[in-house]
Amino acid sequence: MLHDAAPAGEQFKVIIDEPGLCIVRHNGVVSGQVHSPVNLSDLYFQLAAEGYSISDAIAYEDGVIELLCRPLGDLDEVVAEAKVEIATVKQEKERELAYA
Repeated sequence: MLHDAAPAGEQFKVIIDEPGLCIVRHNGVVSGQVHSPVNLSDLYFQLAAEGYSISDAIAYEDGVIELLCRPLGDLDEVVAEAKVEIATVKQEKERELAYA
């Protein structure tokens, strides 16, 4: 969907627009702002219903939380990275036990 205010070729779509919560997709990047207080569990479920998960979040002192989201389909990559990280930690623990 092409937004009227966006320059030609720039993709912009509002995913969630509620009081205190706005999530948008702009040129393939999904980001948003949340004004606290917010129930993070409800936020995760709401994003999952739209097909997204929170990748990074930054909370500011004024109660605003900025979010960077990713499609749920990208979770396979995250799981693969986590498995490599877990394997590395296990190897380090085995080396420590060998030296002990």
